[in-house]
Amino acid sequence: MRLEIRFVPNEFEKQIQSLRKSSQGIANSYDPQHPLRSSLLFLCNDPFVQEHLRRRHANSGAWLTVVRKLLEHGMLDPIEQGVLERQSQSDGKKDQCFSIPAPPGWEDPYSNETGLKECAIMAFYLYDQSFSRATWPWTVFNQISLAVLNKPCYWKQEYQRVVESEDIGPVGFLVLSDCFEKSSPPTAAYLAKRGLNGLSKESFLKDCEPFLDKDYWCGQFVRRLADVFRRLSDEDLAMLERQLNPQQAKLLAQCKQILRSNPQKSLDEALPELLGALWDAGLNETVQSALKSIRDRTDNPATCFK
Repeated sequence: MRLEIRFVPNEFEKQIQSLRKSSQGIANSYDPQHPLRSSLLFLCNDPFVQEHLRRRHANSGAWLTVVRKLLEHGMLDPIEQGVLERQSQSDGKKDQCFSIPAPPGWEDPYSNETGLKECAIMAFYLYDQSFSRATWPWTVFNQISLAVLNKPCYWKQEYQRVVESEDIGPVGFLVLSDCFEKSSPPTAAYLAKRGLNGLSKESFLKDCEPFLDKDYWCGQFVRRLADVFRRLSDEDLAMLERQLNPQQAKLLAQCKQILRSNPQKSLDEALPELLGALWDAGLNETVQSALKSIRDRTDNPATCFK
């Protein structure tokens, strides 16, 4: 086998002209009012993307169809609207930036991860718009981003505040215990035990409240997703169900029963009912199993956050 590299004068320009010529009849599908939706729809319809996914996953075509339907129904509209509003508000405000110093003696574990740090900076705005401040998901994401940015000054106080609040349930304790599993196994075991002691449906619904707050992006997204689900045809739902395993199909049936049986019921009523039904249908067992797994891997006598 021989590899040959040749340099041809003006070849790059010829290829560019060829591409421009071949794409002249293709309409520009980019929508500046819906940049994310239009971009993802373009990728869903792109033959190269479809072929690439088909080679990796035999049923990718069906999943792309479902994703396309969700996008066309405006699943991402609340997030897009928020991002566009943010862009319009941030023009001319770059001079208002400031820096938070790292604590003395702190060694930055992400000193070479420039891309990761940039993502962490962007994440600050995303989760600040997605969740009410001081809720458990807002606190977790906030502290993770601060750690990546080498600013973990108050993580003990912040996590302690969340753990001692009445607004966290089994899922929140599962997320926290997973965060601490490598850095502090005794703390992870303590948090897992706390989660196992509060596996009631009421505790789970308390966990979910930050994700349903309609004043923030996450709650708006969940509501839009539920509304889109209500409007999907029976054919679309049947196609989606064929891609799921039996347990997932069972959960989908619960969604269908609660969201579509009474279309007049408000989402404020339907979503907590749906989440409670999903908890009883097997989600509680999944969370319990994950908490037990972390507890058994990390269980050692310790005081939380010491």
